Amino acid sequence: MALSISITRKTILSFNSAYLLISHNTSVILNKVNIASFHYKKRKPSIPKVSGYTPKRPSYLPDDPGFFAGRTSINRFEEHYLNTLADDMMILLYRHNYPAAQSILNNTELDDDYLAAPKVLDDIEPDENDDHLAAPRVLDEIELAENPYLRNRKPKPLRTKDLPRPLPKSMINKNLPQLQEIDLHCMMRDAVQNKQHLMSGLIALQVITSERPTVVYAKNNVSNWKLREGMPVGCKIALQGPSMYSFLDKLVEIVLPRLKEWYGIPDSAGDTRGNIAMGLPHRALPLFPEIEANIDMYPMMTGFDIIFKTTAPKNQEARLLLSGFGLPFYPRKEGMKNKK
Repeated sequence: MALSISITRKTILSFNSAYLLISHNTSVILNKVNIASFHYKKRKPSIPKVSGYTPKRPSYLPDDPGFFAGRTSINRFEEHYLNTLADDMMILLYRHNYPAAQSILNNTELDDDYLAAPKVLDDIEPDENDDHLAAPRVLDEIELAENPYLRNRKPKPLRTKDLPRPLPKSMINKNLPQLQEIDLHCMMRDAVQNKQHLMSGLIALQVITSERPTVVYAKNNVSNWKLREGMPVGCKIALQGPSMYSFLDKLVEIVLPRLKEWYGIPDSAGDTRGNIAMGLPHRALPLFPEIEANIDMYPMMTGFDIIFKTTAPKNQEARLLLSGFGLPFYPRKEGMKNKK
């Protein structure tokens, strides 16, 4: 009996010592792990800055801090403008009798044979209808002194609210007209009665442009349309850069050739500031390839307006730029005869 009690005591002591040893070792290991994790959390990784931009996941960046992900390709229409259309417009719009052209000619070392050619243009009188050469008529001091009516009188104010525009710059290689922005706008009358009809227009514009449109709200009350201020009535979107040229490519190459009973953009379109607008009916929307593949998902089709914003100072130069991209223009009178 005594022998069995002593054996049990020894086994209990051995188990206790083993438990203490295991617990001590595990505590040491856990402490080491906690210390290591503590130091790991306190350590801040070095984040390479690329032109002031700090990425969210720096572990995926390469070692070179000067690397940044840019464009890998260029749109076909943008390449057409840079390689072909810009040179053609430079030849068509350049005038040797511009003041800027004369200053460039004097500061450039050229052969005598080349300098002899532009001198012939000095004898040509400038066209009175040319907006580039037209300057505002300023009364000199002699005329003010001789005219008793204008003496001691203030100049008359302008009869229009619009401020006078500055004279257009000389057409050189640095200020050639180029496409700056394309605005799309659509209005849906059915959205006044039911706001759910607005979703079809929003989704359609987002699909064909790859950009998210914004909702347009009414600014005034129109009792005939049962329209109140602040009600959503349409949507709009502004395209710039690669998405602008991509939309123009689809419009010119796919949609407009398949559109029936559309004669082109009238020759009178424009706001005299280089911006040209056009409208497309509701039957033009299903011709886009993104909507044509899933036409059952769009129960309502709507027409929309397109505004081409260019840097051209006149409508003639803006029409020349857009016609180079493939947009057709027709004279207003001939177009009305064809419609009849």
